[in-house]
Amino acid sequence: MSDRVWVAAERGVIADILSVLKKGFDIDSQNDEGNTLVHCAARHNQLKTLQSLVKHKANLDQPNKDGETALHMASAQGHTEVIHYLISQGANVTLKNRNGRSVASVAASDSVKKFLSNEISKAESKNGESSKSRQGNKGTPKSHGNVDQSPSITPLKSPMPCTSFEDKLVNLDGSKDANPLALLKQFKDTGTLSAKAKKEFLQWKRQERRIHQHESESFVELGEGLDKKEAEMG
Repeated sequence: MSDRVWVAAERGVIADILSVLKKGFDIDSQNDEGNTLVHCAARHNQLKTLQSLVKHKANLDQPNKDGETALHMASAQGHTEVIHYLISQGANVTLKNRNGRSVASVAASDSVKKFLSNEISKAESKNGESSKSRQGNKGTPKSHGNVDQSPSITPLKSPMPCTSFEDKLVNLDGSKDANPLALLKQFKDTGTLSAKAKKEFLQWKRQERRIHQHESESFVELGEGLDKKEAEMG
């Protein structure tokens, strides 16, 4: 069966190749010379056979015992259609055989040699640019998307739960049962307010404006009273 499949590749008998592949034949198997089905098809200008082998994921760059690829064989025979097809499917044009000869140096004609030399130059230039790009990116920090690097703002936290700013002020002043309006009246009558209550009042006053954009009437009145008192003392 193995001899038959190599002959099928050389003659372009695709049905025989597909038949042995269905039976488990390795598409990249090599004969005594190290040639694969791709080598045989390329050397004998069997373009349709190559297309079928590519569909079945055949390796286009497998070297034989002499280090030659399918592209070497197509070049040596001057099979231009096969050459163009192999390159279009990603065959490596820069590979050399065991004697150090490129696919261009074994070309059957000057036109094929010129074409392949140009393809080799383009591939080497592209590989060189890719290498420089990789080296240039070594020190580049990895990106994790559009991460906001701005400093976070920690919102003010209430030292104790309360239902209103007036309640908060009353609690700080130690008069839990007092009416907020009574506290305001006390300030008006005595002109005094504990330092702790005053400090917390100013803090919550700023937060009230920032979050709610308004203040309760009693806070406005108390704030005005504090400002006036500070002005008198200043």
